[in-house]
Amino acid sequence: MAKGISEQEAEKYLKGSYINELEQALETNDKLFKRKSKYYYRALMFILMAALPYLVCLAFYFSKDNKTQKIEIVNPQKIAIFDTNVHIMAHSNLSVTTTTTTKVPGFLV
Repeated sequence: MAKGISEQEAEKYLKGSYINELEQALETNDKLFKRKSKYYYRALMFILMAALPYLVCLAFYFSKDNKTQKIEIVNPQKIAIFDTNVHIMAHSNLSVTTTTTTKVPGFLV
């Protein structure tokens, strides 16, 4: 009769190899899970940082008062004098003409 391992020892070896394969698969899955979770966490942070300026703008938009501010003219006489001075200057026949020439390399004038 040939010597070999008994059935009980064979079952132990099979169980041990099966457990070893499961542990390797578990380690691989754990590494992948950690890698994916880092990736998605970084993607979420990137999205939140990219959306932050838009959220700030929306906050300013919604917190803004929609009431029109009323302006009170304190001294209308000074404005009338200024307006007549501008009107007189606009209708005067004084004109100023300025010319500027620049020398560009490669072009003859």
